[in-house]
Amino acid sequence: MKKILGFVMMTAVMLSSCGNDHDDLYDPAMAAKLKANQYAEAFHAMYGDIAPNHTWGFSSLGSRAGSMDTNANMWGGYVEVPAPLTENQKNLVTRWFESNKNPISTPVQWCDYFAQQVSSSEYGKGMDYICDGDGTHLNNFNAGDQGTTNVWAGELTNPSDQNSKVKYDDKILYVKGGNTLSYTCKISNGDLVCRDFVIVPGSIIDASLDGMFFLGFDYSTPHDPAVEADGYYNDWIVKLTPCEYIQSYRIIAEDLGTIGDFDFNDVVFDAYIDGGDAVVTLQAAGGTLPLTVAGKEVHELFGVETDVMVNTGVGAAKAPVMFRVSNCNNIDNIQIVVNDPETSTYTLSVATGEAPQKICVDPSYEITSERQRISVKYPKFLDYVNDPSVKWY
Repeated sequence: MKKILGFVMMTAVMLSSCGNDHDDLYDPAMAAKLKANQYAEAFHAMYGDIAPNHTWGFSSLGSRAGSMDTNANMWGGYVEVPAPLTENQKNLVTRWFESNKNPISTPVQWCDYFAQQVSSSEYGKGMDYICDGDGTHLNNFNAGDQGTTNVWAGELTNPSDQNSKVKYDDKILYVKGGNTLSYTCKISNGDLVCRDFVIVPGSIIDASLDGMFFLGFDYSTPHDPAVEADGYYNDWIVKLTPCEYIQSYRIIAEDLGTIGDFDFNDVVFDAYIDGGDAVVTLQAAGGTLPLTVAGKEVHELFGVETDVMVNTGVGAAKAPVMFRVSNCNNIDNIQIVVNDPETSTYTLSVATGEAPQKICVDPSYEITSERQRISVKYPKFLDYVNDPSVKWY
């Protein structure tokens, strides 16, 4: 949250004016340094001495780097594979799309995701070659159907034997480096392109589908026999699920706007190294200062104004946003930059043995509520400050 630190501004102006009576009356670098110093002093006052070897989770980050295999037989080794849809779930979704005309589409933005076949109408069976917003072809999703088999979700009958994988046949596809903001597919009758789609959150359909998202198409063609779009997007329905990488990290950070709340939810994102790229999944934005992750402003990504908090119990609730960062093989290199219009622009940092402006944790870490101090939600954080080996969450 934003809190203007008046004395920081005043001190910065005083120091710069003492150095030069005519130029540089305000030094942004000095303002940023003073803000960081005040933050460090408040952290020490709250939590005491910091272990001199404390790296706040940012040591040995390269150990989880790797490249993904698009073979369904390997998926379960690095990503949480969605469970097969039950017949009851498919029926719930299909009936809803058949009964609700012109539903409002909810945009989601994911680069890596799973697509699962739900159902197709008779018209849908004449639709094929589905592509997402980056033109990524969802290979094998043809004729309103899909047939990937031998899908491994990570279970072994013998934990010490990789050949004992439990597999299931599911109409599911893994998409890497795509874009869920828009979709098209082809109409077999005349090879026309259908652009009439919606994405509907499962929570709107039924409480049991909360957290799921469903893509629906509305079939039409001018060819004989001509068919007009009817506003019912049930002709081809596909479930979309963002990828959750098993070996990812979660970064939690303070934007230094409000000194002393220490909720570490001003920005929260997960990161996974895929070869030479990083996959970033933005989870929350609890700050109200302009803030970028890898050059992308987080409020813009969530589709809200800068003063709106997201996914911290106050403000808006939004689906995670996922994007790729090219040529990044170290999670610590994913820059978090804050632009405080009334002080300066600065990059959040972490240094061994010093007060952390960001902390690296596992995705199992639950985000604090707005203004909930991290040591209130996790009392062992106090011990962790003095001993980095403490399991605190």
